[in-house]
Amino acid sequence: MTHVMVNGKGPFRFVIDTGASRSTLAPHLARALGLQPSVGRDVMLNGVTGAAQVTTVAVDSIEIGALKFVDQNLPVIFTSIMGNADGILGVAGFQDQRIDVDFKRDRVSVLTSNGRRPHFSMVTSRAERNDNGLMIVDVRVGRRIKAKAVIDTGAERTLGNLALQAAMNKNKKHRDIVAAVVHGATPDIADGDVQSIREAAIGDMKLTNLDVIFADFHVFKLWGLDQEPALLIGMDMLGVLDRLVIDYRRNEVSMFGERPGGPSATLRTVQR
Repeated sequence: MTHVMVNGKGPFRFVIDTGASRSTLAPHLARALGLQPSVGRDVMLNGVTGAAQVTTVAVDSIEIGALKFVDQNLPVIFTSIMGNADGILGVAGFQDQRIDVDFKRDRVSVLTSNGRRPHFSMVTSRAERNDNGLMIVDVRVGRRIKAKAVIDTGAERTLGNLALQAAMNKNKKHRDIVAAVVHGATPDIADGDVQSIREAAIGDMKLTNLDVIFADFHVFKLWGLDQEPALLIGMDMLGVLDRLVIDYRRNEVSMFGERPGGPSATLRTVQR
């Protein structure tokens, strides 16, 4: 969560969503601020499971610390990831900012990037930016599968596409299937399978014991990641880290963490 001022009022509690380029307001915040739906300004909002047309409201300003965005037209919607938050701060379109998430202290900072390299103790991976502004990193699943991964702080669960599931099960004759239902920001529902990934590596950061939900998710098509193995790494895995830094100026994702039990993230080596 981070504190956000809307139209000079607040602060309000917003969820930072690194998988979204558009910020949204919860219905209760729009009502509290007296914001009326913008006539003829409905937008198509894309979520994990599908897309839906939603109403928007005109917002004069959004402020996060020293950062200020003006003249925004924001969708009004409630999703499960928001919990008791007042909105979602979409940051995938950031250019010169840096997000620093300290999970141990439950603290989030959104700053202008100073362009410096992260602390040597952190594992840093270069990222590619797609047309939606998403940071996409290379990941190795098991010993042999090369895949792409999106770090998505707005997702509750880690998700995989069908291409990755097919690659993982290529030489398996039998496997246990556990059904799962995934709800997104839209009314669409996706039926999927839960399958465990014993180990996935992002650079020198090793993630272990991932329970991943696989399905033909709308969001992978939206991101152009439906034809190759890909993961959306959600908060069930990111939450085991001690710290996560996403630097949009440097196009880098940096991680640090080592916690025992259950899903875990450990540093294998750090080389400079």
